[in-house]
Amino acid sequence: MIRVLPSLSVTTQEQINQVDVLKDFFADKLPSTILTYQRYLNEFMTFCGYHSVNEWLASIKPMSSPDFNAQLLRYKTSLIERKLSSNSINIKLATIRSIIKLTKTIGFSTIDVGIKNVKKKLVRDTKGVPMDDIKKMLDSQTEDSFEATRNRAMIRIMFNCAMRRSEISTIKLSDIDLDNNMVKISEKGGTTREMKIDSESVEDLRKWLKHRDDVGSVASDSDSLFLSKQGKPFSGQKLYYQIKKIAVQCELDPKKVRPHGFRHTAITQVVIDSAKDGLPLTDVKEFSRHKNLDCLTMYVDTDKETFNNMSTKLSLKLRSTVPDVRELKE
Repeated sequence: MIRVLPSLSVTTQEQINQVDVLKDFFADKLPSTILTYQRYLNEFMTFCGYHSVNEWLASIKPMSSPDFNAQLLRYKTSLIERKLSSNSINIKLATIRSIIKLTKTIGFSTIDVGIKNVKKKLVRDTKGVPMDDIKKMLDSQTEDSFEATRNRAMIRIMFNCAMRRSEISTIKLSDIDLDNNMVKISEKGGTTREMKIDSESVEDLRKWLKHRDDVGSVASDSDSLFLSKQGKPFSGQKLYYQIKKIAVQCELDPKKVRPHGFRHTAITQVVIDSAKDGLPLTDVKEFSRHKNLDCLTMYVDTDKETFNNMSTKLSLKLRSTVPDVRELKE
């Protein structure tokens, strides 16, 4: 496996400078972001036939912009041929562009990247987990044990706060304030936000904390809120497979149940409720922690009857403000 951050035990100044390039790039990134960028960079280097970071960085230092762009274009084409989503392709390309941009900024290379993103297609995500299935999975975790209390607390807070996998896996003990019903969430891009949590989530979290130290002294060495039985932080990947496991136990189709489906269902419910209460989508955006309102369109489900009634409702609004001329004559 290619190591993204090579050892500092190098002998030449050029190698040291190459190490510094990536050290500078990763300096202000969250651990989860670093792992993601490392994976994307490893994939690109493997595609190009490089076996180490030093080898790759040494190759791009004298490389011309046309040569590098030809290389990146071939990589982009391979991603398209793999039928990856536009979002996945663009994130991978953005990672490479960001690193190359830094190399040019610090004078390490002279490359101008000219390869653009693929055109983004807005695909409706219709894979929310049905509410009855979420309730079934929550109710299956009632045993007073390490695993059940952890799972119940994770499911509860994941749904009630519409959390992403990365947000769940990065919650620290220091991020929760159960006395004031607050949790601090690490969002995309490295920002943090405090959110109010409901009393049931607080109750489930308190039950989990009583069992958290069951793994022994290992637990005291970690500040992560959720742990595995081995006392290690409960990663987003572990959460993914745990949710699948609970789905099987509940005789649900594991292919249709995933952590992000909980977030989708939660936000969909908030969109519906906010519409009934007359609240603007901007309020929902703040709750869902999306960057823009366009992202919320995939959560707006309008049935045919509602759509057909929209014109009638608008007509009634107009009629209530502008008297019918025929009625005035009468």
